[in-house]
Amino acid sequence: MTTSMRLRLLRAAGATIDPGAFVEAGISVVAGRISIGARSYINRQCLLDARGGIEIGENTLVGPRVSFLTATHPVMPDTPRAGPVVYESITVGSNAWIGAAATLLPGCEVGDGCVVAAGSIVRGKLAPNTLHAGVPAVCKRSLAPLTPQLAQAG
Repeated sequence: MTTSMRLRLLRAAGATIDPGAFVEAGISVVAGRISIGARSYINRQCLLDARGGIEIGENTLVGPRVSFLTATHPVMPDTPRAGPVVYESITVGSNAWIGAAATLLPGCEVGDGCVVAAGSIVRGKLAPNTLHAGVPAVCKRSLAPLTPQLAQAG
């Protein structure tokens, strides 16, 4: 399937994808609200569970096999342990980089200019211009803010 056909199908399913964004072949999508900004890139074999909503800013790079999981269950005191499904949106800011095989959990927010290391599991809110790694992902260091010219160059 060509890139333009893939993007047309995603848009027909309700996704908002900037014409300058690129989505590789082989992604899996669970229908829901998806927004992908200009010059962003979604690599192969990503899972986009968009039932809770996924928003990806501009100039953001998403590595292969990244999972965006918007569905969760509360832990119940009795059987069954998994309660009713709850959906929480995922937001990834502009100029971010999500490394290969990272997992973004329901309700997480990745700030502008953030880098998430490969294989990390992200929960909660990550501050802008920081590098996070691990299971769960923790802040390893601050990054210099991008200048407006570099942010546009993406």
